[in-house]
Amino acid sequence: MRTYLKVAPLLAIVMVLSLPWGAHAATLIFSEDFDGSISSNFSGITTTVGVQGFAGFGSPTSTFSGKFLENTSAHPPVATVLTLTGLPAHTYIDLDFLLAVINSWDDTANSGYAPDYFNVSVDGVTVFTATFAHALGTASYTTGKLTATPNVDLGFSNGYPESGYDMSQEPLLHNITHTASTLTVAFFASGGGWQGGTDESWAIDNLSVSCNVIPVPGTVYLLGPALLGLWGWRRKFGR
Repeated sequence: MRTYLKVAPLLAIVMVLSLPWGAHAATLIFSEDFDGSISSNFSGITTTVGVQGFAGFGSPTSTFSGKFLENTSAHPPVATVLTLTGLPAHTYIDLDFLLAVINSWDDTANSGYAPDYFNVSVDGVTVFTATFAHALGTASYTTGKLTATPNVDLGFSNGYPESGYDMSQEPLLHNITHTASTLTVAFFASGGGWQGGTDESWAIDNLSVSCNVIPVPGTVYLLGPALLGLWGWRRKFGR
């Protein structure tokens, strides 16, 4: 009896601390559809325009509609930046959004005006980069490509093909390691062939940020009283 009573408090501690407190599903912490006044969390290029021919294209849970944020900045490109503060305890974040690739994007196969990249960085570290090839009539990046936008002119005046992408299907934008209470996400173009303006641009719609919120374990609050109770029990019956 005495041996059990001596190790019982230790067993209680081990059981509590070994519970999977970090195993939580992602929780939405920010979203923006760009249809109204844009959130003050954005800086840099924050221009919103009508989605024109992109309207209605998307996935079952997210479609282009109303307005989106279009970045037409020329070389050197200026980023669109989202800054969040006061995040709850977490170990990773997820980024979901629709991406519109507009006008004459070129990939490395077109040496004259290439390459053009779209990038996403988290706290200054690039987590996604890809080239596109609309000027050649094909799209070199295909993950999440919306088949309803097969490289046709969707109304942005230049006559070049355009296409949309559901970036929620891009693995590099999910389970991004992150633990800080602040978050800075930058969306930007790059590449020696980037021209911007009416020649090429990009836009995002239905942006959402999620993380695996880790709550303070409620059982920990009960640990102190429980151990006191076990100590009292040992004092009473363990001698």
